[in-house]
Amino acid sequence: MVLRERVTYGHGLLAVSLALLCVPLFDMWDDVAVQGDTVLSTVLENSVFLGLCVLFVGLSAWLLRSDWDERYVRIVARWSALGTLSVAAVYAWVLGFQALVQGELKPYVIAADGVVIGGIVLFAAGVYNARSRMEGDALAVERDRVAALFENTSDAVAAVALDGGTATVTEANDAFATAFRTDAESVVGRPVTAVLADATAPVERERDGDAPIGADRDEAPVERVDDVVGDPDDRAEVRFDIGGTTRDFIVTYVPVGEPSAAARSASGFVMFTEITAQKERERQFERIGTGSDDLIETRSVDDALGVVREITADLFDGAFVGVWEHDRSTDSYRPRRQTAADGGDAEPALPTFDASGGEVDLIGGVDATDGVSEFDPDELATVLAERGHAVETTLVRRITDRHFLVVARADETVSQTESYLLDLLVANARTVVQRIDREDRLERRNDQLEFVNSLLRHDIQNSMTIINARGEVLADATEGKEADYADTIVEQSDDVSALIERFRTLLNVLTEDEVALESVAVGPIVDDRANVTSSMYPGATIRAEAPDGVSVLANETLENVLDNLIRNAVEHNDTDSPTVEISVTEAEHSVTIEVADDGPGVPEDERDVVFRRGNRGLKQAGIGSGFGLFFADTLVDAYGGSIAIRDNEPRGAVFAVTLPKPDGPSGDSAS
Repeated sequence: MVLRERVTYGHGLLAVSLALLCVPLFDMWDDVAVQGDTVLSTVLENSVFLGLCVLFVGLSAWLLRSDWDERYVRIVARWSALGTLSVAAVYAWVLGFQALVQGELKPYVIAADGVVIGGIVLFAAGVYNARSRMEGDALAVERDRVAALFENTSDAVAAVALDGGTATVTEANDAFATAFRTDAESVVGRPVTAVLADATAPVERERDGDAPIGADRDEAPVERVDDVVGDPDDRAEVRFDIGGTTRDFIVTYVPVGEPSAAARSASGFVMFTEITAQKERERQFERIGTGSDDLIETRSVDDALGVVREITADLFDGAFVGVWEHDRSTDSYRPRRQTAADGGDAEPALPTFDASGGEVDLIGGVDATDGVSEFDPDELATVLAERGHAVETTLVRRITDRHFLVVARADETVSQTESYLLDLLVANARTVVQRIDREDRLERRNDQLEFVNSLLRHDIQNSMTIINARGEVLADATEGKEADYADTIVEQSDDVSALIERFRTLLNVLTEDEVALESVAVGPIVDDRANVTSSMYPGATIRAEAPDGVSVLANETLENVLDNLIRNAVEHNDTDSPTVEISVTEAEHSVTIEVADDGPGVPEDERDVVFRRGNRGLKQAGIGSGFGLFFADTLVDAYGGSIAIRDNEPRGAVFAVTLPKPDGPSGDSAS
């Protein structure tokens, strides 16, 4: 069909040119045969017109035999036919009007019309030529700009020609040849996808086992490149295996010029911007994040050091990573955990670093803060090299006061990002180790408290029970001073037993991970503690007022809290007849129990520290040892409440205990 259209338009144009050639030939015949003019005169008369017609025939024949696309042949044929018909119509109108209307032909007018037609045609040709040159100049400028980019950019760039959906390489810069380990001349004339297929291999998985890049499109990297070529609005992030090395690129397409919609071919540049280092940094930051989570989950220093070693070995791919532990008794370092350059566990064949002249002296100085000797990285690198580890750079970071992390790698430089990530990892490791140390100390302390609790519960309390029983027997069997002594023994043993019970209660609160709470009615406890204290101190006036139906979130130890506060108010009162008033106030989500006395009060500068264990200020002021208040504050804190102190009027102090309600925001589960 295409060839047929080409022949049809070509032959049609040739027929028109031959028809026009007949006009000067006929005039020459008429001049010689009919008019009797000489051949020379008629040839000279028609020479210009005859030459133009012969040229038109020749051009028509050339167009018919040329390899031009049929679209361009059609355009030339149509414009030629349109021009011929237009000029013919103009002359037909002029000649017809002169002959039929005016009755005479005016040759000079006809000639002038021809001049005007020629001027218009040449003007249009001039405009077309000027615009073509303008477009050519603009295209040349753009080509120069892109060519400069092509030559000066560090990106891998291939110039391509698009024809029929295939992008053929017309030129490649040196960066392209270097990136894809090929020759810039050998890729010319080949499809860019074929060049990439020969030079690369797809990476099936991410380094950490994630899905391959482009998996969401279900396309291989080369196919994604093929999608981008020809579309300047698209871009692709692809990963290739080039000679065994994984490399990441962003692929973009830059067109040259703006071809018309009818054009089937175009040209442009395929640019490969390498982002391998950026991707590696992203992976390292991600590894630090996940590694920090693993680090936080560790529960021993040994496990924490193992995680640090694994993360460091992953960050510094191919490096030797080791952890040495300092032995204070010998002032030496012994290898604790190591990772070989191939990622496996190294045999413990590395030296013990001895500051006092042992196997290898790698201690370069002493840290004045704790007396632990430091590593000397240069000497360490020398020893590692002697033992088969290629080392150009050695990094040493202190994790704890006894552990050093060592990274030895063959690369000569360490990037700023790698150094920052290593410091960040070590800082996280220090925090975790400190937390583990605190937890270990707390666990040991809890074990000790459990032992003390057991000792109080069994041995000491049993002994006090025996002493109390023997004292009562002595009191009944004796008289006079001996009986008074026996009564004192019974009273003191009762006080010691009560103190032991309070201390055991406090130990239970301190050693339990979570205190069990429940709904506790306030009124009965307030009344009971007020009555008990009144019987113990007949000279004191104790008044209690608690509304019915008020409950708080606590447990059975709440009576110990109130007992301590009430007894503290009576025992440390400086009047002959102490007065203590207990009141209960109910709010929306909390209940406040106030114990007010008329004693000496609590100095304002002591109120922030009054509940600390063994507060000396209270002791010196004659307010007590501070144990009872510390005991009360610890229990209230376990309930989720608080204790505050303020002045009473006209004198004394008010201890206000605020506790949550069982159905309040913090007591829903206990209601």
